[in-house]
Amino acid sequence: MAIVAGSTVLLKIYDGASAYNTIGAGTTTSVTHNNQPITTKNKDSVWNTILDLPGQKDVTIELSCHVQDNGDDTGYEDLKALVDSTTDIRELFEFVLGDGEKLSGTFAVTNHTLNGADSEAATFSATFTSSGAITRASV
Repeated sequence: MAIVAGSTVLLKIYDGASAYNTIGAGTTTSVTHNNQPITTKNKDSVWNTILDLPGQKDVTIELSCHVQDNGDDTGYEDLKALVDSTTDIRELFEFVLGDGEKLSGTFAVTNHTLNGADSEAATFSATFTSSGAITRASV
C-alpha cells in the first residue's frame, strides 16, 4: 500500500451550476465515519442488544488547508459565503483523497477558522458533517 501525502487531499465545493471548484489542498485531514447502532433491552436484563439494522450514519471531515484565492477559482469565496449564510450552511462538496478515492455529498460546515502568521501561507481549518448519503467513488 502506498503512503498518501496529506497535501494530496483536495476540498472542492459545488459552484451551483455544473462543476466543483477547489477550495484548498489539505495540510491535515481527518475523516470519521460514525455509526450509531440501534439498541434494545428488556426489563429482565441489564444487557443491550444491537439490532441488525444500520442505525444512524454520518461522516465528519476535519481538515486544514492552504487558502487558494487566485481569482480564477472561486472555491474559497464560495466557502466563506456559505459560512456567512443565514439561510443554509449545507452544500455539495467533494473530498478528493490522495489514494484515488473521492467522497461526495451534502455537508454542513459546522466550524471554520482562518489562520495567518507573518512569513507563512494563510490557512483555514473547517469541520464538515454529512447531511444525507455520501457517495464513495474512484477518481
